[in-house]
Amino acid sequence: MGFRDVKRSKSAKDTRVIAIINQKGGVGKSTTAVNLAAALGEQNKKVLIVDFDPQGNTTSGFGIDKEQLEACVYDSLLHDVPAEEIIQSTECKRVFVIPATIQLAGAEIELVSAMARETRLKDLLEPIVDEFDFIFIDCPPSLGLLTINALTAADSVLIPIQCEYYALEGVTKLLESMRMVKTRINKELETYGVLLTMYDSRTSLSNQVVDEVKGFFGDKAFKTCIPRSVKVSEAPSFGMPVIRSIRKESKMFFDVHLMVSAPERYIQDFVDCGADSITVHAEACEDLERAIELIRDAGVKVGVSIKPATPVNDISHLLEDVDMVLIMTVQPGFGGQKYIPECTEKIVELKEIIDRENLDVDIQVDGGINNETMETVMKAGANLLVAGSYAFKGDLASNVRHIMKDMDKIREKLD
Repeated sequence: MGFRDVKRSKSAKDTRVIAIINQKGGVGKSTTAVNLAAALGEQNKKVLIVDFDPQGNTTSGFGIDKEQLEACVYDSLLHDVPAEEIIQSTECKRVFVIPATIQLAGAEIELVSAMARETRLKDLLEPIVDEFDFIFIDCPPSLGLLTINALTAADSVLIPIQCEYYALEGVTKLLESMRMVKTRINKELETYGVLLTMYDSRTSLSNQVVDEVKGFFGDKAFKTCIPRSVKVSEAPSFGMPVIRSIRKESKMFFDVHLMVSAPERYIQDFVDCGADSITVHAEACEDLERAIELIRDAGVKVGVSIKPATPVNDISHLLEDVDMVLIMTVQPGFGGQKYIPECTEKIVELKEIIDRENLDVDIQVDGGINNETMETVMKAGANLLVAGSYAFKGDLASNVRHIMKDMDKIREKLD
């Protein structure tokens, strides 16, 4: 399917052209470009990524074989090949790529003596810019002519910063380059935001870097930090964004929830293993508010778990801060079925509060029910049945995968 066969979203306004830039390598520029584009595509936005890094990581990140390309962005910059002829479709919904190969490395030298060398990329995109909702430019780790071209073509910049020791080193030089371009070439250039990547809540260094970056950039620093994740690191090996690689591994990935009583000890381990949500035990956790904050900072959904006998008033003040409430029963064979009537009443109580306050909170029941009672709790208002785990023994990743398989079986039965 060609890019012109896909229409922009009906609510589209002006196209946003965002350069993802940092002269430091390994901070997550390509990873941010690939996964942000894929997520926006899932939201029915039409997205174009310009791979402007000779390494071509964004190109390969979408599974495009660089060896099979007849032309890339280098040919457009130096030999006037139209953008329409090099745009590649991807397996991601509504996402397209202008690819790059190692040839682009020579463009830095060849552009030195070229006419209008700073505006080559802007001129390339001009005929197609209005056909997309978002255009992301994945910049190389340098402040050379390629990056100047990206800053000239963009209306704003997104700066990924790794939560490591030398995080702010070189940022001053980057901001100076931006000011130069804004003053002399592109007066519309603004800072869209600063994204903290590879955040590890377990280390004091990561938290210190977050404080320093937010102190330096103020409101321009996004509140959400992107945590370190094995899944994100593995996704490029599949030639696809993390959203698609996770779904390929397990279609129930986004329904995995883990229950812990001491989340500060396990949050990052669970995130690294692929948990999309972490549920904290309301009665076992000493500081619920702090636990919810830690889980939210880790970049995953957060829930609170209760027993069927727990009074709703005990957690009603938390409903605005969580994504789900998990009602725990015990496993079949250990008396779990006798709690179903009480569990059903709890679902009804919670649903009344959620509907009255217009909250976006899922009500869930753990795996301690069987097929006979699934329909009962779902009719009462439970949105999802999840497989809970009260103890993790041995390899944590193996336990998480086991839960995923259990949930796949549950969904197959419900379908």
